[in-house]
Amino acid sequence: MLIFVAINCIWNVLLFAFDIDETTKAYYVVKALNLFIEAIFWIDFFMTFLQAYKDQETQEVITDLKLIAYNYFVGWFWIDIVSLFPF
Repeated sequence: MLIFVAINCIWNVLLFAFDIDETTKAYYVVKALNLFIEAIFWIDFFMTFLQAYKDQETQEVITDLKLIAYNYFVGWFWIDIVSLFPF
């Protein structure tokens, strides 16, 4: 995921900093790669709702989907949801 974030950051900087000709084949290849990475981010976002976590107090592995969703909502959910939408 870190590599995808780096590629996405580089692509966005290049897109806004330079006037890239939209008629070239390279533009469409990079655009397709960007869409693929965006899809991976969305899949990761939804799969986080299925990822078990370890309770910090009891060290028990939590697999209940409601508790996983609650833990995600009070934690990284808001950062992830903001990062998914382009501005």
